[in-house]
Amino acid sequence: MEIIISNNANKPIDEQITSQYPGYLARPPEFSVKSGIYNETLSLKLLASTKGTVYYTTDGSRPDEDSQVYASPIFLESGNYRIRAVFVNDYGVMSDVAEESFYVDVTAPEAPVVSPEGGEYTRPTLITVEAGEDCTVYYTTDGSAPTRDSTEYTGPFSMPVGNTVFRFISYSLAGVAGEETRISCSLNL
Repeated sequence: MEIIISNNANKPIDEQITSQYPGYLARPPEFSVKSGIYNETLSLKLLASTKGTVYYTTDGSRPDEDSQVYASPIFLESGNYRIRAVFVNDYGVMSDVAEESFYVDVTAPEAPVVSPEGGEYTRPTLITVEAGEDCTVYYTTDGSAPTRDSTEYTGPFSMPVGNTVFRFISYSLAGVAGEETRISCSLNL
């Protein structure tokens, strides 16, 4: 059996105290950007609801009053970040920990390596493509510029009969496009 002491039959004592002394509450800081994968440098702001100090860590460790003091936006460049933050109000009350995770990749992947290189062929030939780690390759066969909406390279495929202009491009995990590789092939059996 649970007993709740209350002066008001509709509100438990905890709610009465927090409604009577809102200045003593310490709400967790809010992040200006939500967790995710980004292909551009981020300027992350930590927002507090009242006067006090925000402390944070960028390595996922638990923040406390010995952690970095938030004074200006945190710039996140390429890398993995687990940002954790707490707010300590002017009365010394510490909030719960707020946390967001970011993967930032502003580096463009290298151009895909296509084999064989362009040229004229008289026997069926497989086209293979190598790209950087965690990259996805897309290609076109009509000479148009490849995008993420183009055909995804999933493994070696047969060179089509006739003249074909292939254009390949790599995208990083964060969606950054690299340089394009272009080859022209002619297969006449």
